[in-house]
Amino acid sequence: VLQLTAYDLNGNLLTNYNRTVTVNYTGATPNPSGTVMINEIMYNPLLPGASYVELYNTSTAVTFDLSNWQVIGLGYTFPSGTVLSTNQFLVLVQDQSAFINAYGPTIVPFDEFPGNLSASGETLTLQMPGPPTNPIVVVDAVRYSASAPWPTTTPGVSLQLIDPRQD
Repeated sequence: VLQLTAYDLNGNLLTNYNRTVTVNYTGATPNPSGTVMINEIMYNPLLPGASYVELYNTSTAVTFDLSNWQVIGLGYTFPSGTVLSTNQFLVLVQDQSAFINAYGPTIVPFDEFPGNLSASGETLTLQMPGPPTNPIVVVDAVRYSASAPWPTTTPGVSLQLIDPRQD
């Protein structure tokens, strides 16, 4: 439901021009699996608290509503109204101040997560609420580790998906 409200050049409400438009989408619900992904993980930052996880929407046509999606491993649930637009990145950080001190002010974090990224590795799972018959849908999952087959990481070097269009 869209509420359209008109104002004149002076900011006065034009009551005769207000409308409500209802849009009913009847197409298939786009599947975010393989499209919304965990793209980068910084679990071994130079500065304490500067850990982050980056999500990426590879779609060129679909914006996804992340309301109530969770990142298991971070203890994070997206608030209502969170959207991830086409070709958009979203960064969750452990501590915003530490993140800005480590990487500068040009990348704006979306939010802070309450958990910690394990220095020895763990599984991060991006999941969304599903239908009543399947209440949780796994959108993406990544198991990272500080040992083979993962490369040895230097503090301050992240793990990043080289080609997000491939598994």
